[in-house]
Amino acid sequence: TMSDGNSEPSNDKVDFITPSREHVQYDDNSDEKHSDGDKDAVVKTMMSLWHCYEHGVVTLMIEVGWRVGLFRTMCELKDEWSSSEAVAAKAGLDERYVREWLSAMTCKGANLVDYRGPPECTFRIKPALATIMETQGDVVLSWSRMLSAFAENVD
Repeated sequence: TMSDGNSEPSNDKVDFITPSREHVQYDDNSDEKHSDGDKDAVVKTMMSLWHCYEHGVVTLMIEVGWRVGLFRTMCELKDEWSSSEAVAAKAGLDERYVREWLSAMTCKGANLVDYRGPPECTFRIKPALATIMETQGDVVLSWSRMLSAFAENVD
């Protein structure tokens, strides 16, 4: 179904899905015919929008990491592969939230932290990012601050 953009957001559980061809919906009562090319264009546009949202979330997670000192901690550990428990202990933060943040930093949209899967389940900041954070972190992270400030003023 299409939204008119004027409806209030629902507090119901939202199922987050990555858009695909199966999610393209047309009004079955319409006389308008849609070719496969039209559907491909719609899917491509949906994916483009999805990536915008994905990168926005990653940007906000970068801001969170900067505010709570996780980038500083990861730079201090830059040559070590560390578990989320070790990073949390060094940063003085709750392991659960550190693990979620580290996972966000390893996702395709971010790719800022390296991950070694089981059995190690350890993380390491990418060397190039450590260099950037140590030399130009304030400048680079001002970009995420701009998005945070903008988001606070949307309503």
